[in-house]
Parts: sequence; C-alpha cells; structure tokens
Amino acid sequence: MTVVDPYPAAWDETYHPIFFSALRQAISDLPGIDVTPISSLLDDREFSQRVIRRHDDPVEQLELRDASFDIVFSNAVGEHFYDCAAAFGQLHRITNTGGWGFHWIDFRDHRDFRSPLEYLLMSDVEFAREFGLRRGEIGNRLRADEMSAIIERAGFEIVRREATILADESYLGHFVPRLRRSTSSPYRNVSDDELQILGELFVLRKP
Repeated sequence: MTVVDPYPAAWDETYHPIFFSALRQAISDLPGIDVTPISSLLDDREFSQRVIRRHDDPVEQLELRDASFDIVFSNAVGEHFYDCAAAFGQLHRITNTGGWGFHWIDFRDHRDFRSPLEYLLMSDVEFAREFGLRRGEIGNRLRADEMSAIIERAGFEIVRREATILADESYLGHFVPRLRRSTSSPYRNVSDDELQILGELFVLRKP
C-alpha cells in the first residue's frame, strides 16, 4: 500500500490504535480478507514502512513507477488539486492497464458548508487569490461535469458516476438568482442541475 499526501498525518496514539483495532474487528470475518497489515501497524504503533510506503509529493508531481497500481482511491482530495489535468494524468500513468480508480470529490465551498456555492460568485482573479492564500483548502470550484471531462481526457473510462450530496433546494432558490445576476463569475450560466451536485463518486477504469 502506498499513500501520497503532501501533508502526511502523524500517528496519534489517542486515535489510531482505537480506529485500527475497530477496523480489524469489523472486517476480519469477511471472506478473502487478510488483516495482517492492520495488525502490523498496531504492533509497530506507527505508520511503518513495512506496511505503508508514504510519499509527500503533490499528486501533480508523482515520481512513482508507470502502471504500478491496480487500485487508486481518494476521498475528498480531487477538489484540492491545483492542476486537475496534471493530477489525473499522473493517476492514469501509475494505474495498471485494466486497473480501477475510486474517487469521491467534494464540490462544496470549504469555507462554509452551509453556503456551499458562494465561491462561484467570485471572478477568476478573486478566486485564484483566495485559493492560493488558503493553499487549496477552499476547493478548486470545478463542477462535476468539468471534472468528468478532465478525467476522460486523461484517458480513463468513467464506469459510474454517483451524486452523493445535493444542494438544499431553499439554498439554491436564494443562490441561483444572485449567480445569474453576476457580471464577473464564469459560472453564471451553469445549469441548475449541475449546481445541485455537491459531492460525487467517480468509478474509473484504465482501458
């Protein structure tokens, strides 16, 4: 197993032993499951290299071998890519032919999940400044269809898309008229259906 994270988490003695013990117990009876790696982490009481190879590279600049992974998984990561085309290009490169990708992407404005589309009101210049100041934590504000097109251009086949979070109708009712009136937002003409999608799972295959 390999983990890529430019801000890697440290082992937390008050959390990780409890979590991994519960995970081991929850999956130990499933057919074909080998919990030895989890037991090794608990024995070592750290993210030991014998279990997990860790790389602190940005995804856009991965130095891993071509076609070296059968499954690539990310959870609420894609919205933080600085360059989504470069990132998915690298993920395509390191995925083995016939390999799979499972990526859940959060399309909300991370400054306030109660008002999840407010960053769409910014001009490109305003957003670029905010995104840079927050080191990408705000989310790159690409919408689901934009992300889908980037993924396909990288060479992946999208096997399934599943919207998992939808915007509240009352919020959309207040937000959409403001977006339509905007003179600086590049998103002012995005469809209501596309605006409604706030989180989506992409299941990918490398042909």
